[in-house]
Amino acid sequence: MESLLDQEQHEIDLAANEIGRAISIFENINQGGTALDVYDLIVAKAAHDGSLPSLTQRILDYISQSLELPASIINKLNGDNIPTQWNPLVFKCVEDNKPTRILKSQFLNLLSIIAYSANNPTILKTEHIKKGKILALRPDEINSNTQTTIMALARAFAFLQFRCGIVYLQDIPYELMILPIAYHLRKDEVWNNSKAIDRLEYWYWCSIFGGAYRQAQNDRTINDLKALSAWIENGEDYLASVYSSLLDYQGYSNKTVLMMKDPDNSIKGALYDAILQYVLSQQPYDFLPGLTLRLNSWDIADNREFAFDGKQYNLSIQDHHIIPLFSATTVGKSSEDIRKNKTHLLNSVLNRTFISAKANALISSRAPQDYMFQMNTLSLYGHCIPVPFEDNFARKDNEDEAEYYERVLQTRYNEILKMLKMELDNLK
Repeated sequence: MESLLDQEQHEIDLAANEIGRAISIFENINQGGTALDVYDLIVAKAAHDGSLPSLTQRILDYISQSLELPASIINKLNGDNIPTQWNPLVFKCVEDNKPTRILKSQFLNLLSIIAYSANNPTILKTEHIKKGKILALRPDEINSNTQTTIMALARAFAFLQFRCGIVYLQDIPYELMILPIAYHLRKDEVWNNSKAIDRLEYWYWCSIFGGAYRQAQNDRTINDLKALSAWIENGEDYLASVYSSLLDYQGYSNKTVLMMKDPDNSIKGALYDAILQYVLSQQPYDFLPGLTLRLNSWDIADNREFAFDGKQYNLSIQDHHIIPLFSATTVGKSSEDIRKNKTHLLNSVLNRTFISAKANALISSRAPQDYMFQMNTLSLYGHCIPVPFEDNFARKDNEDEAEYYERVLQTRYNEILKMLKMELDNLK
């Protein structure tokens, strides 16, 4: 019997205008068995150059390399022992020695953008982050741009952790926002430029809280990528209309939605996460009594140890109800009932902030008046909690329970918006 190794291997070459037909055939084949995805096909294409390690191995090698953090990234950070080196692996972009889904997906998108743009982003279109254009990349285009693409993603991950309060890659509210950041940070003159980094951060918060990524995210990503070149380099601000919708985008980020008063719209998960991350990006002090522990996203990601009450703890955070649910319980209604009620005002993100797991356990079900007196005012400021807390969290004689919660959370909304606008003005 003829050995399979002795059989002639056949190769099918397709013209560029046949790619659409190839995709259709590929999708039909994929309907049965273990499906291949676009990443698998790009890995196979890259293997045409047998002198190189596999594409996946090169991605893992490049993403495992530590970065030198320039002053542009860390010069606005508070506290001692700010790292000057950072390894992207702490961002959990690799799991079980494999690139995560987000890493693979945004690698393919950015690879395509870099390969097709030829340093001219004005020619880019939404189709360049779709599978047709990605699958049309030649082996040499894949291999020659892989290292630059991964380096750009690693820099974007550092930016997101150190400037945007994101602990792990899977926590990013809108993963396509990685692309404009990474595309520009691949350039050393942007990566090392404090003004450019500040303007990227300005764009990031404006876009999330102004509702820019609420819909049509593919189109918005490419349009932002192109417009950011002028914004970063020449100061041509195109974000005025987005800025005007900061925490005020109707049906998405406006106060009515955040106060659970919009019957047609609930708080979207991405916005919920972004508000918590924005507060964390301010490096607030924890709620542990007698300990000035800053909550830094990079320390949390790295499981930094801290000492409290004679014991060592790993730093991890939990989503804390500022007004604990237990304080709202009435006869026949438990805190678990309230927790399950997604429309209850106390489940709004306006009543939430990240604190250490240890602090959360100590506070338990205590009312704000019973635990905030142990905290210094700077800690309350950092979490956008209205002060003096004795006045703001004391229920007035003429308030019913619902009116009390509404007043407190409206005040916190104002505090978050005030801090956000002050920071954006500084970044701009």
